[in-house]
Amino acid sequence: MPRGNLIEYLNDEVQGLIHYTTISNPLVLGGYGNPRSGYTVFSIDNSLSTAFLVLSILCKSVPKNILWKVMLNGVTLVREFKPQLLEEWEEGVYAMQVFDVSQLLSEVGRYTLSVKCESSEAVSIESVTIFGIAPLENARTEVIFKAGQVGLKPSESVSIEAPMSSRDGAGKALITLSMPSRKAVVDVAINGKKVHTIDGIVGVEEVSIKNVRLGSKNNVTLLHRDTSLTYYPRDVRIHNVLVYKLLVNGPKVSVEEASLSEGKLAIRLRNSGDVIARNVVIACLSAGEIFFRDVINALKPGEEVAKEYNIPVKQKQAIVRVIYTGLLDQEVMTIKLRSES
Repeated sequence: MPRGNLIEYLNDEVQGLIHYTTISNPLVLGGYGNPRSGYTVFSIDNSLSTAFLVLSILCKSVPKNILWKVMLNGVTLVREFKPQLLEEWEEGVYAMQVFDVSQLLSEVGRYTLSVKCESSEAVSIESVTIFGIAPLENARTEVIFKAGQVGLKPSESVSIEAPMSSRDGAGKALITLSMPSRKAVVDVAINGKKVHTIDGIVGVEEVSIKNVRLGSKNNVTLLHRDTSLTYYPRDVRIHNVLVYKLLVNGPKVSVEEASLSEGKLAIRLRNSGDVIARNVVIACLSAGEIFFRDVINALKPGEEVAKEYNIPVKQKQAIVRVIYTGLLDQEVMTIKLRSES
């Protein structure tokens, strides 16, 4: 029978892009011979209106007289969600902290997460997850986010429910989990359909499953396959699960026309989607040389834009890439052009 629990921290309809990042280089602090403080650095490319910081923590036993301080860019974090989770299993103690960092991640940039720990026992931060919503007009999305600690021994499975509105739509699941051994194998199924297998990995892994169909009654099932192989610890541990469903089509940028002639490259783009496309990148290259890189700040639904660029007249062929961020993932279009003259 699975051990532990996942706590729901968000179940709502939002307007924006989903930001989800897992940092899996662990910090070991406190105890004999370990530093008393450490830090990790991350960046965000869009300002976040809602943001959560999740720490997955383990140690051999519950530390006594511990001094524990978590800071983001020098600001001590105090907006901590309750209840927090503490699981005491025979092989160790697993804890989770979730902070509301919405006010601190409202600007694009580079952030430093610092942790100070003075303890007689060594404490390891296994992973750090940053989850948030980057506001985008009309980008309506249903989101369910759960965090905690669930352990699965071989042959055990857990089904995580994600009820949503009755409208069917395309969606995505993001799962952060810890694999005990490269011998361990986990199957992931969404609404009864197997969609992914995780194997050959040890340590914390972020799994992304996109373009899944979601309705009103959804569940994400993880099965730790039975095995005669030996490894310790035996548990696969699930840290976080994020499931979201699009209620709109999102931006859909297409290349309506593109040509290369006498040192001129012309291209016409159109957004046929129902959400604005931001920071659309147009890049041209050939044989590893980049001729230009341009950014269209915004392309509204139904809007077209025509661009013309100069490239060397002797250049008779080129590759053009158009890159933008959809609601599920980054979209990349590649076009090969040959001079008409």
